Amino acid sequence: MSMNMSTENTKLLQYKQLSIEVAAAEEEEEDNHTDQQKHSSLSSYPQPSLADQDENTIRQQSQNSFKRFHLHLMKYFQSTTYTSSLLHGCFLLGFFMASLHLLQLWRPAAVEHHHVHILPTVLSVRNNATGTGYVNSIDNFLYNEMKTAKFDVSSWNNKNNNDDKNNKNSPDQQQGGKEYNMKINKDVIEFHDDITVSWDSTKARDLDSVVALYCPAASSTGDDYDQFNPHMFVDAATKLQIHSTMLAQNLITDELTLDNMNYWTIPSFPIIKEDSCEFRLWSREETTTADGGNILVVYHLLDTTGPIPIQNGSNLPTTLHLALTDNKDEMLVHFSTGGGNDKSQNGNKIPMVLYGMGGKDLNVTTSQFNFGSTTTYHASDMCQSPANLQEPGKFSSPHLLHSVTMVDLEPDSRYYYKVGLLDRDEAKNMLDFEDQVVWSDVYSFQSPLSPGMNETRDGKPLTLIVYADQGVSGYGSGDDGDRIATFTQREVEENGIRVVHHFGDLSYAQGASHIWDIWLDMVSRFATSVPLMVGVGNHEYDHVAGGGIGRDPSGVITSGGYNPEWGNFGTDSNGECGVPTSKRFVMPANGNGVYWYSYDYGLVHTIMLSSEHDISPGSEQYLWLEMNLSSVNRTLTPWVILEAHRPMYMIEDIAPNTQIGIHMRQHFEELLQRYHVDLYLAGHYHAYFRSCPGLYKSRCNNGGLTHITIGTAGAELDSVPLLRKPWSAYFSAEWGYGRITVANATALLFEFVSDEDGLTKDSTWLFK
Repeated sequence: MSMNMSTENTKLLQYKQLSIEVAAAEEEEEDNHTDQQKHSSLSSYPQPSLADQDENTIRQQSQNSFKRFHLHLMKYFQSTTYTSSLLHGCFLLGFFMASLHLLQLWRPAAVEHHHVHILPTVLSVRNNATGTGYVNSIDNFLYNEMKTAKFDVSSWNNKNNNDDKNNKNSPDQQQGGKEYNMKINKDVIEFHDDITVSWDSTKARDLDSVVALYCPAASSTGDDYDQFNPHMFVDAATKLQIHSTMLAQNLITDELTLDNMNYWTIPSFPIIKEDSCEFRLWSREETTTADGGNILVVYHLLDTTGPIPIQNGSNLPTTLHLALTDNKDEMLVHFSTGGGNDKSQNGNKIPMVLYGMGGKDLNVTTSQFNFGSTTTYHASDMCQSPANLQEPGKFSSPHLLHSVTMVDLEPDSRYYYKVGLLDRDEAKNMLDFEDQVVWSDVYSFQSPLSPGMNETRDGKPLTLIVYADQGVSGYGSGDDGDRIATFTQREVEENGIRVVHHFGDLSYAQGASHIWDIWLDMVSRFATSVPLMVGVGNHEYDHVAGGGIGRDPSGVITSGGYNPEWGNFGTDSNGECGVPTSKRFVMPANGNGVYWYSYDYGLVHTIMLSSEHDISPGSEQYLWLEMNLSSVNRTLTPWVILEAHRPMYMIEDIAPNTQIGIHMRQHFEELLQRYHVDLYLAGHYHAYFRSCPGLYKSRCNNGGLTHITIGTAGAELDSVPLLRKPWSAYFSAEWGYGRITVANATALLFEFVSDEDGLTKDSTWLFK
């Protein structure tokens, strides 16, 4: 009994002492903030209404008074002797719990904030309830039903077979069957084509009838319909969903009703890296099992378009994007093609690039060329479900992923290039291989500024675009991810942007593999002209199992990645654990792949960190960062910009994220101050925030740096209470992007540009 009482008394003393320290620290912080408010000017901070100010003032004064009362009372109890009895201890614990409750009455409660993650299907099918909301490919009722349903093709085979076996109406010999006349309006499909699939509406009136897309078509595999797996469709939609989809896309005429619905117009056929596809029309029937206990869903094949060729479907380079390397005279280009479902296929494929400064007429005799490397990944490489589930809406093969480096570039010069995939078996010699390659279009870029270059060749200052948290159309509440891509393209074309920085939460694929191709296709409109430098966020990497040695691309040896007890590093990647990101992007090789690295460009030294990995003192990332900062040549690159997905400072009242920011400050804020880092850029919060200048240890003008959060590239915006912090200078919950103009070695301009009207909503100058 005495031992138990002693243990309890010890715990109670520790608990009481911790509460005293926390209360004292909070009191000191509040006093510091009050002192800052007296001596710092934050005129750009959006002030609340007078009523809000009065309420905030009353709440703050009451909270501070209560904390001081609590602190003094706790010190009194600490001076008393109570170890001989549990009475004082019980009273103390009860008083402490009651005081915590009262404190909550004097401040808005921090909220748990969760965004709705909608991952559109391959054909962007809309919800049949509203006609505007996208169907979620990860949690799709139709997909789930068709996954376990029975498929019957016998009736279709019987109707389309005749006695002459050589002339049977099978799907690999004609487009469309006799009875339902299913067909497509093109003989050959190209990526992004506007296509229409049609059928006889008088014979397929059921709103539960389903049109499904299969790629490759049955004939491409040599299988007939009895052997082909009908469960492995690319996308599927009921007639009701098709009607809603076209309604949302303004593709329905007044005379088209659900009753006479007989076509599906797809305004842009997606990138599907196969040589053929086909559409099939299924009717739905509900029956009961033999014992009458369960409902069994059966889909009967009514008709098919038959195989429709895709022009160069498996050979055409797609999703091109540029990236910088370790060397100032290089530019790397990534692209993808079909093939590669079997690892043995990869050996004969050689990615290559033709490039030069002589215009678009590129050929092997007058242009430079280089060969690169190829990789891919499989469902088994992923860490958790749903990313490792090979079924509709989840994992699908990325096929072949290529990277080639253009070398020996003259600084700040216009280069033209095109890429393709060479088959070793088809290339007899180095003189005739050019005709054997399916080439991309010809693109151009401006080669990098050498470190120390003060301006571009045409006399303009270096300008960059920065943001985080994008996604694709349908992920957020609108098409703002696509709009940001369009604005970025305009910035490149009109304002000479040289580099785009995206620090995490890129595509939000989260296990739906096709989203990566949709997103990369979207950003390629500018990423073919300027390097896209990326980092990882929680939606690329975070997982809690399935990783570890040999599986985690970042080299973390624990199966759940980085998961400290104080964090909220959960399963936000839906099991991807960084695999697609590390395979689809190659960043400078001076750190740890796509996770942390650095590069010089003009007057700027940029460092990308991973907030999803350990960066506490002594960790691999911390030691690398310290080494990197200590080696920066501030004569050549006087500006140092550090980027990571999660911010150190933010005023949104989301307690778990605030706690992570505090730990990040404890881990490496001193390091940034010691080496005079100028700017810290982050995302994660879907809003724009700018701190006061010189921020260090929660105090403005304290020898620190400016912190900017810009998670506004398209993902659903935040809507949560805000904390009143004296180090906050500007906040806005709207979509937009950051634009950095490096005027010279002593002046840098940051602007926040809204995607609503393209106007600058906030700006700040940094001076040395």
